[in-house]
Amino acid sequence: GFPKPKLKWYKGKLEISDNPKYKTTFSQGIVQLEIRRAQMAEAGVYKLVASNEMGEDSCECNVTIRDV
Repeated sequence: GFPKPKLKWYKGKLEISDNPKYKTTFSQGIVQLEIRRAQMAEAGVYKLVASNEMGEDSCECNVTIRDV
């Protein structure tokens, strides 16, 4: 988007910020959230909120962790 949006990730209602468990990237219009060494506790609803002066949009997904 233009102007470039600010991105905020949430797990449930808690914002994910400065947590080494998660790695976020935003390059060439692609946004990613990586959960490092995912465990059952990381399962749940994750939400991305992108906002700039023009407005705000969001998307969410349900992450399921399976034991191998």
